[in-house]
Amino acid sequence: PAIAHSLGRRLMSQFGQAMTVAAMSVPVSKREDQIIEKMLSTPLSKGVSSRLQTLLRGLAERFGMPFCLISLVHSSKSLIPFRHGVDSESFEHPDMGVSFCQHVQSVKRPLPLIVLNALADHRFRDNPLVAGPPDVRTYLGAPLIWPDGSYVGTICLLDTRVTNAMTLSQCEPLMSAANEIIRAYSSECQFSPTSTTTADLAAGS
Repeated sequence: PAIAHSLGRRLMSQFGQAMTVAAMSVPVSKREDQIIEKMLSTPLSKGVSSRLQTLLRGLAERFGMPFCLISLVHSSKSLIPFRHGVDSESFEHPDMGVSFCQHVQSVKRPLPLIVLNALADHRFRDNPLVAGPPDVRTYLGAPLIWPDGSYVGTICLLDTRVTNAMTLSQCEPLMSAANEIIRAYSSECQFSPTSTTTADLAAGS
């Protein structure tokens, strides 16, 4: 537990330091910015949701990974309003960066990103989170897709250990969690959650 506690602090510290690339490098639309700003103004983001905290804890336990985060990706900042296994307060960044979550946001695909060994992956081996402490190796991230199809962030799991194998079907609980997060936020933003969801888009891809 003490080691995980220390890794959690280092993860949040390095996560922030990794966000140093200009925000323009991520194709975030004006519509997506507007939705994220509305999400951040809801009681859900301003308070502590036991429902979402329980969701993150359950995912971490199900996948056997120490860290689980919700990241909202704005063109000028990135916010982590909910996290499991990380003891830092939520924080904002003036710039984005070379994070895994940024990659999920930039490709805009309704499928999870599966990285089994980041050190052996040319896309991420130079990432500060991988090249140095906390030495992230495994990343599983699902996009958060608003009912109108806008991409607003990710829910992700991280581990300092290499994962031998992981399939898209095994990531279905992560995709379901992404849909649950969108339903929670869209209900507070008075948006209909019955429109296009992550799972619907993935099924039609």
